[in-house]
Amino acid sequence: MSLTISGTEIGTIAILVCFGALLAGGLVKGMIGVGLPMLALPLLSTAVSLRDTIAILYVSVLVTNIWQAFRGGYFVQAFKRFWPMMLAVIVGAWFGSKTLVAIDPVWLTGIVGATVAFFSCVNLFNPKLNVPARHETWMSVLIGLTGGFFGGLTLFIGPAIIMFLVALQVKKEEFIGTIGLVYLLGVVPTGIFYVIDGTFRAEHIIPALLAAIPVILGMFVGQYIRQHVNEEVFRKVLLIALVLIGLNMIRTAVF
Repeated sequence: MSLTISGTEIGTIAILVCFGALLAGGLVKGMIGVGLPMLALPLLSTAVSLRDTIAILYVSVLVTNIWQAFRGGYFVQAFKRFWPMMLAVIVGAWFGSKTLVAIDPVWLTGIVGATVAFFSCVNLFNPKLNVPARHETWMSVLIGLTGGFFGGLTLFIGPAIIMFLVALQVKKEEFIGTIGLVYLLGVVPTGIFYVIDGTFRAEHIIPALLAAIPVILGMFVGQYIRQHVNEEVFRKVLLIALVLIGLNMIRTAVF
């Protein structure tokens, strides 16, 4: 059993590694609601080139985020307050997708590793951040550009935006609606940019659709497990593992 992507044949063992990585990413998404690309991307890149990994993972990220967005609600309320950030996400995603095409693969590995390690460390220590109301608008644009850029470059749209909304002490209902809209407005144009720039090509369609199967399966398993394990302990163990994975990717890029 094998697949050929970008002229490289992916053998049975590599396919099994990819299946496990996708299943793990979906499981994390189901348990804590985030983390699919941050876990699956570095694990998948051990078997497939990083650019191809991003293309293959795109459909899974799109499907799971559409599901999450339509579960949230409160779209109108969220859009009225955060529309500058949402427009900035689209602009940032365009710059990120352009950078993905142009950047050296070694640099890309290092950036992905640094991003995974940084955001995992921040979430692990969970600092109490606060954003004054008078700074909300301009900071929301900056955060939107940042989140969109990393979304276009690595599919990591959420981490910076989640930290910002937590710092604003956004209420639960508006938080869910905002995250759902941001993910949707970030992921959809990112896919369009990927197609235009040649990052996502016809050869990626079947692997991307197949990849969505273990992700969705893992997500439903994760939702079930969430009811039977200590979510906080799981989150901390996962974040520590992600820090180590990110640091290893930086080591690979440097050495």
